[in-house]
Amino acid sequence: MIQKQHLLSRKKHLLSTDQDFQIKLNLETKDKLLKESEIIEVLNLETQFLEERQNSTTYRFYGKITLTTYDEQTKVTNINTFSPIDTVEIKKTFKTLSNKDIDILNKDNWSIQLLYPFSSDTISDVFDIVVFEDDFKFNKGWTFRVGLTLDSSTLQITNESLKHTGKSTMSPSISSIQNILDIGKQYEITYEVKTIQGNSADVRLYAGEASSPGILRNSVGKFTEILTSTGHRLIFKFSNGIGNNIEIDNIVIKIINQSKKKYKRLFKVLTNINDYDIFKSGFETNIFSDKTIQFIFNKDIDISNLTDHLNRPISEFYLGIVKKSGTTITDLKEGFNRTYPDSVIKFDKQINESYIGDEVVFDHVNLLQEVISTRFHKFRDAESGNFIFEDKFNLNFNKGWEFSQDGTIIDNVLRFSTKATPALIYTTSLILVPGKIYTLKYEIVRYASGSVIASVGGSNNNNVRNSIGAFTELFTAINILGIQFIGQGADLDIDNILLYEGDVVDYYYKPFYKINIKKFSNIILEGNTGTTLNIPSYAEIIDDGGNRKWKNLLDVGSTEDDEPGVNYPFVNSSHYLYDNYNFFIRRVDPLHNLPELQIKPIDKTIIEVVDKFGDEPGIPIDQNKKC
Repeated sequence: MIQKQHLLSRKKHLLSTDQDFQIKLNLETKDKLLKESEIIEVLNLETQFLEERQNSTTYRFYGKITLTTYDEQTKVTNINTFSPIDTVEIKKTFKTLSNKDIDILNKDNWSIQLLYPFSSDTISDVFDIVVFEDDFKFNKGWTFRVGLTLDSSTLQITNESLKHTGKSTMSPSISSIQNILDIGKQYEITYEVKTIQGNSADVRLYAGEASSPGILRNSVGKFTEILTSTGHRLIFKFSNGIGNNIEIDNIVIKIINQSKKKYKRLFKVLTNINDYDIFKSGFETNIFSDKTIQFIFNKDIDISNLTDHLNRPISEFYLGIVKKSGTTITDLKEGFNRTYPDSVIKFDKQINESYIGDEVVFDHVNLLQEVISTRFHKFRDAESGNFIFEDKFNLNFNKGWEFSQDGTIIDNVLRFSTKATPALIYTTSLILVPGKIYTLKYEIVRYASGSVIASVGGSNNNNVRNSIGAFTELFTAINILGIQFIGQGADLDIDNILLYEGDVVDYYYKPFYKINIKKFSNIILEGNTGTTLNIPSYAEIIDDGGNRKWKNLLDVGSTEDDEPGVNYPFVNSSHYLYDNYNFFIRRVDPLHNLPELQIKPIDKTIIEVVDKFGDEPGIPIDQNKKC
């Protein structure tokens, strides 16, 4: 804006008079009127919706959980009154476990979590290229020696197996086949010992020469060994001895696939116990009359800054249904495919902590990932037997404890006070039955030094306890003694002793369930960092010349090659994902697996397979084997 001031004429000098004057206004402008056609713009709601949908990185998760517990019952009844032999009747029923800890609605016992695969661990080679296999339908070139002497009577291929019959000679029997292995290469060799009889019967595998032995085997089973060859021969050595009988079958030799790697994926926790609501699903029940459960996460999950274990955009989440350490739940373990080598104090992880999720193989040539092993959790119902004894030492009352030395009941606890020598504390007020199984629970509520070992019925499981905590022990009584604690240099207090008669029950379940939020294309794209734009950061390196390859993420709602992608509601700038989750809790060992009755499991639903959950038959864990 231009501002001008004009002085009146009379103000100029004494004789001046006012006069009219004019100011010219410049009304020029560079603007012009818009045409009506240029004022109106058509907004396509479908296009806008799709754009917002594809660009949104916010997710909400909810769903339904159907808990099904399997508790198979076995009865022995005499159905035929004319037969002196009892008939085994198998009653297969799905039912809710009576233990109150199996209650997903109780957040003190179970936790529901959202997780994603953020990292990996224990990367190893993959042996999946078969270079030799033999099922002994015929002799592919095996030769047999005892010492330096050919002997086809001691070793021979018969009945579709490699059979060894031991003699009194001290020299081992050797079976070998030439030109199978390359010197210096690593091989994965699998074979099956189908029969092994005799006090001195054993067999050992060699890759090339005697300088590269495998593990000495003296039991039946399928065995896998990774050996580096020192020669071209594959060799089996059998110990001789009168009465020895060994059969070998199903040999498979594999070499490393350079394009593949195997590793464990780690799942990071994104939510805590307050991030979801859980409630009964109205009047709905499943086919077994069990209540279904609804859950909803009240927390938005933003994936914009998240990448997976391969540094790719997030394409999948996992719903975790995890058992927490309840009052009657002990012996928490986790492992792959119903083997549980890893003991844990608690399953429940906090936000930003991680679990071992699964084991996968990634093919770097085809950019494909395959889950080869699923993670399972196991817990023990410590109160599944008959309760027979409890002692909380209230009012320092002695229920029958005797002390060899330096032990006493004081301050409402059972106290060890020995400083150097072992002390034995025991009770004879309990009459235990030899041969029966007992479960003992106790707490060390104060610890200063030493250690203590519990014993029930004269049976000792050699678990040394030297810290504050609650412990559960399993025993098979061998005499009528009661409970004992053997202390070495111990200064500690024991409380809350519980004893149950009967076997404990181990249960297992699958804790993690995949939720697909995106899907990678089947098409592999290639480009060069010097000439190709928009190569993603997760692209696979082909060579040092800048060549890369990758797969793009498909849009939500799209399909490719007639394969469905992912599709879910998009409302209020968020994606909403719902699913029904069938959650099975199963016995590790079925009730009808009774060796004395020579009964084996017959229902496939309680048997786990290598990499699937309850779909096909497999081999259950024997109750006497370590889980």
